[in-house]
Amino acid sequence: MDETPTDMFDLLARAHDRLDREFARILLLLNQGDAAGAMPCVRDLAASLRRHIAAENEILAPYFAAARAQSPSAPAASMLREHADILAQLAMVEDALDELAPDAGEAAIYAGLLSATLAKHEYREENDLFPQWRAVLATKPEAERTELAARLTAAL
Repeated sequence: MDETPTDMFDLLARAHDRLDREFARILLLLNQGDAAGAMPCVRDLAASLRRHIAAENEILAPYFAAARAQSPSAPAASMLREHADILAQLAMVEDALDELAPDAGEAAIYAGLLSATLAKHEYREENDLFPQWRAVLATKPEAERTELAARLTAAL
């Protein structure tokens, strides 16, 4: 994956892949009982995941909501609800790795659940939401598309 992303949706999909690979590494550490080794990885992943969610919530969702009417059952509304759930689950993983009494077993369970939730979420984004957004974006002037991609890239 050394190639330059083809568009901002490819950039997001690649970010999903990186998050998934990092979750796999964290799960391996936790399943081996290595809470101390997992803690810095979880901190890094949490920061990346929060940046990613913030970029989608604060840049893309408002942009595309303004460009297209959204219903509460629309994929974008589902994405926002799922983001809140993902952040709550992430907090549970972090809490289980509290530095005073880390519990690798409990953290592994929460991380596994979060990893599954994230996989489902990423699939929905990439297959339901991104094609809709790509179609909307195709109708916009090149300068507007470039500016939006630059904002997203900077946020990630």
